[in-house]
Amino acid sequence: MARGGKVKRRDVNLDPLYKSELVARLIRSIMYSGKLSVATKIVYEAFNIISSKDLNPLDVYTQAFKNVSPTLITRPRRVGGAIQQIPVEVDEHRASVLARQWLRSAARARNEKTMSEKLAAEILAAYQNTGAAIKKKEDNQKMAKSNNVFAPVL
Repeated sequence: MARGGKVKRRDVNLDPLYKSELVARLIRSIMYSGKLSVATKIVYEAFNIISSKDLNPLDVYTQAFKNVSPTLITRPRRVGGAIQQIPVEVDEHRASVLARQWLRSAARARNEKTMSEKLAAEILAAYQNTGAAIKKKEDNQKMAKSNNVFAPVL
């Protein structure tokens, strides 16, 4: 347990267009240097790109988010003088944080011209179970399964 005790989770206001907490948290994740209006514009433009492909952007993002969310992850633990990667189940909040981080970093690493195009392409890729964010999740799952020997017996 952390020294300061548990950190209280903050409620986030729903985004004005889609009335969704998931979208609001994505906007906050995309935000750079406190520029909320720029981040909002980027996310909404990405959703417009998705809707131009005759898809419901909120449904596509929700499914992509579920596809990227991990169930297992490894944590380093010191066991008998050696540090080993021990697989642990991920709680819902941590899984959502990781999914947003992976989507964001995968989108920033893409080669499209604008950030909204990058984000739309990565969301669509995650929706189809492809792309860098999905690869990151699968790599983590694979690492956790290969280190299953070290899992604590419950």
